[in-house]
Amino acid sequence: SLGRSKKKGWDYIHRGLAYYKLEEKDKAMSDLEYGIALLPGNAQAHYEVGHVRLSNGDTAGAIKNLNEAIKIDSRHYLALID
Repeated sequence: SLGRSKKKGWDYIHRGLAYYKLEEKDKAMSDLEYGIALLPGNAQAHYEVGHVRLSNGDTAGAIKNLNEAIKIDSRHYLALID
């Protein structure tokens, strides 16, 4: 089981991305959301969640995460592209 410390935030993001690639969307979103809760000021974390949401057809949720990524880092080109 993963710990609850902020340094574990990327572990949740990476595991969520792995679940996403395995098409286990519920598990993926659970881990991704928990990961950004541990990394609220990390543009890349918000981008990853936004990108998965966009791929799943959750446009409104994706825009929220992608906008947050851009707010944190206005030069985050992947968030700008999505």
